[in-house]
Amino acid sequence: MEQVNRWDEIARLAIATEPCFYPEVIGTFTWLFPSTQEEQFTKIQLLKIALKEEYLKIGLQPIKDILADLCTSADMIEPNKTVHSLMRFIRGKTRRQITGDLGGAILLKTMAEIIRRMAEETFEVQLPEEDEMGIGIWIDGAKEQFYGSRRIFDEESLAKKDLLRSVGLDAEVRTHVYVEGLTEYTAFSYLLQGTNKIDIFDLKGQFLQSDSLAFRENLIKDDKNHVFSIIILDGDVSGNVRVVRKAAEDDIFCGYFYISEPDFEFQNFSVDELAKIAWGLLDDLQKSAIDHQSFSEAIKIATSGNEFFRLIRKVDLELSHFEKGGEWGQALAKYAYEFPTVEGSKKERPFITSLQTIIRSVNDNYRFTREKSRLDPVTGELIPR
Repeated sequence: MEQVNRWDEIARLAIATEPCFYPEVIGTFTWLFPSTQEEQFTKIQLLKIALKEEYLKIGLQPIKDILADLCTSADMIEPNKTVHSLMRFIRGKTRRQITGDLGGAILLKTMAEIIRRMAEETFEVQLPEEDEMGIGIWIDGAKEQFYGSRRIFDEESLAKKDLLRSVGLDAEVRTHVYVEGLTEYTAFSYLLQGTNKIDIFDLKGQFLQSDSLAFRENLIKDDKNHVFSIIILDGDVSGNVRVVRKAAEDDIFCGYFYISEPDFEFQNFSVDELAKIAWGLLDDLQKSAIDHQSFSEAIKIATSGNEFFRLIRKVDLELSHFEKGGEWGQALAKYAYEFPTVEGSKKERPFITSLQTIIRSVNDNYRFTREKSRLDPVTGELIPR
């Protein structure tokens, strides 16, 4: 009987407090005619004043015990805590229509949230949110890393987005990849095909303006939209490098940048590997007309991608149309995927390293990363703030 009386008191406390926080928790604000919205708001403020006196009489520790009991009971009825959090973002009457064990668990956690909010105002403290209580605990800092904040219900607009991201229910792009040209665009696109959380942009070598895309402005927009920016550029154009380093120095975006020295081809492949890949792109007629040994020897002196292709075209007039582009980028990607380490060593190709960074970024929390780290303008890597 004592337990029944206790739960009756908890229910009455939640019912009495509900009008004060119904708009914040459920998302609607109502009043009865002929009262006005202003009059209803005044009534709520007066009720809060009266309730504060009652909460002070109860005391903070008993309130904490009530919250723990509500959340533990909710988890015992229906144990899927993440589902509870998702359902509690549903607003209005749709939330009240959730039935069964799940509906019971949501109702108990709604009661807990209403009482918690009132207690926080009364005692001027910050208490754990409902997903931090009940059965199971959060490792210190883990909630912030997952959602970007420890207050996922009090910061609903951002928390909802991060919570949906954490369980893969969002349809938003999470990472923008900016590359130097068509070769890189095709190479990354080939290995990232089917990944709808990543968009790749070909800047065509112009980092100030390209196809009406203001590069710096786009980085600022990415930051505003909580989208990681990952930049792949060649080191042989100093102006482009300056633009990227300045953006990192000004801390206008979050992500990584990778500078290929001197360019994408020679950063990632040996000249022998490039010769092998290029030979594989020739058709049978071209191969029959060119001596393979002579072809390989002629291009061995190349020190950059552009020079490599110039020497190829010099081997034979039939190769005058052989150039960097989509087919070349795809061939490089296929080769790098099959042989992820640099020829003759155990060192991973920078292309593969940057590819893995891009893939990992999809599951990283932007807000948490942005708050804790900034981009080093020299190395292009994230460092602690």
